[in-house]
Amino acid sequence: MAKGSCMCGQVHYEYTGEPAVTALCHCTDCQKWTGAAYTSNVVVPRTSFKVTKGSPKDYDAKGDSGKINKHWFCANCGSSLYTELEIMPDMTCVKR
Repeated sequence: MAKGSCMCGQVHYEYTGEPAVTALCHCTDCQKWTGAAYTSNVVVPRTSFKVTKGSPKDYDAKGDSGKINKHWFCANCGSSLYTELEIMPDMTCVKR
């Protein structure tokens, strides 16, 4: 089991099992979201991921595919936590 949290500790999450894949995403969405050239992600089955503390906020953005990318973050400290992509409905992309 892997666990993580936002910077201020108001939101915690965990996932079980091995990641399906790790990926560096260079899309415009991820660049704007982080202010960096890419994001580092661990992609896990959505059924193995859960928020264990707090209530993250979300922001919907239309990706280059035309599908919705739901970005989840801490409303208090602004930490990027994870993304749920309409194009990958069974997976969660956890930010590392």
